[in-house]
Amino acid sequence: MKKLFLLSLALGLLCMAIATQAAGPVYTGSISKLAGEVTGVPGSNWISGNPRLSWAVTWTGTNWNYNYNFSVDKPGGVSHFILETSPTFTAADIWGYSGFSQASINTWTRTAQGNSNPFMPLAGIYGIKFESFNPTGQYVSIGFNSDRAPVWGDFYVKDGKAGGVENAAWNVGFTDFDTDPSNAPANGSIGYHILRPDTQSGPISPAVPEPGTIVAAIALLAPAGITMRRRRS
Repeated sequence: MKKLFLLSLALGLLCMAIATQAAGPVYTGSISKLAGEVTGVPGSNWISGNPRLSWAVTWTGTNWNYNYNFSVDKPGGVSHFILETSPTFTAADIWGYSGFSQASINTWTRTAQGNSNPFMPLAGIYGIKFESFNPTGQYVSIGFNSDRAPVWGDFYVKDGKAGGVENAAWNVGFTDFDTDPSNAPANGSIGYHILRPDTQSGPISPAVPEPGTIVAAIALLAPAGITMRRRRS
């Protein structure tokens, strides 16, 4: 009975290791104007309404799932949300939309596209422009799947010029001379940046079982297996 228990325990540990390998990491974070991590148009409604962004990036075992939530405590429906990506990102790298019905990929600047990105840092941004949100208003939630792994980058969001005033917000790290951090993905924010899709596809580094787990499983399996072979002989 003891050997059978050890064998069952070892198999259980191996199953846990396999599950860990398939599930992969989850990264979460948030930034806000109140914490000095988000900025925007001086004197606008939004800048006094604590614009904030939270995100969760999850490796599902087959692809990355990205979720972003933007909210602000002042009136003004969100017109569009631009998320930076790496320059080789295409429409084939995003699927499983939620929270919006229109997305386009381009290089976005302050003056291009009919001056639709007022006060955007002059460096501009290459990425996905999300529009037609459901619901719209002071809160939007964006979700999608991608084969592109997360790295650090920027965002820009604008309202529909409520009350005749331009309202826009972006992360403090998004500047005219911005260099995105090269740090590995992690929880929280680094250099006032957020996690966004990169050029690389697949997991950052495949999740593998802890060495101690494997050693323990093998150590438990070995004597049980030897005993079983002896009984058969």
